[in-house]
Amino acid sequence: GHNDYQRDRAKALAALGYTAFAIDMYGAGKLGANPDEAGALMTAVMSTPGAIEQRFNAALDILRRHERVQSDRIAALGYCFGGGVVLHMARTGIELAGIGSMHGTLSSPVPAAAGSIKTPLVIYTGGADPFVPTEQVSGFVNEMLTAGARFDLVTFPGAQHAFTNPDASESGQRFGLPLGYDATADRESWAGFTAFLKDVFATPSP
Repeated sequence: GHNDYQRDRAKALAALGYTAFAIDMYGAGKLGANPDEAGALMTAVMSTPGAIEQRFNAALDILRRHERVQSDRIAALGYCFGGGVVLHMARTGIELAGIGSMHGTLSSPVPAAAGSIKTPLVIYTGGADPFVPTEQVSGFVNEMLTAGARFDLVTFPGAQHAFTNPDASESGQRFGLPLGYDATADRESWAGFTAFLKDVFATPSP
């Protein structure tokens, strides 16, 4: 949900000089207090036709109208559920400067068609993340190659799900889930994504 972690990541981007917008994908500030609640909120969004696109595009429209934003210089970054959301938007053919996904799901019920992905992608995943197993990673790579996408995928060996979240290890222990913070993966994925931003913002838009 739209919690302190998401806002802190937006603030970190703002500290680099970017205009950052943290999207509330669940709506109305709803937060999952435990995995069951979070799962129910995710399912509600995913099972509502057009909900992801409507909420994402509403935020995008606000950004495009912001006085400090160049409409052809917008990128998206998603964590966990948000990582799957931004990849879903890429599969719809959205045209942004770039899209990044951190420990997000890589699978899709409707694979990207050839030529459908218009936005450069960078994906970071954990090598010990059971929610994104090796076969899912391989399937995603094949999907992107077939689609002709411009993408980079980085796997951090030994990193678990939610490896960028400093609270992940404690949450994993509390709820009995395979979550874990990995300081090295967090640092390197952030450095990689911010370098990616510099690259795509320096590249002329199509």
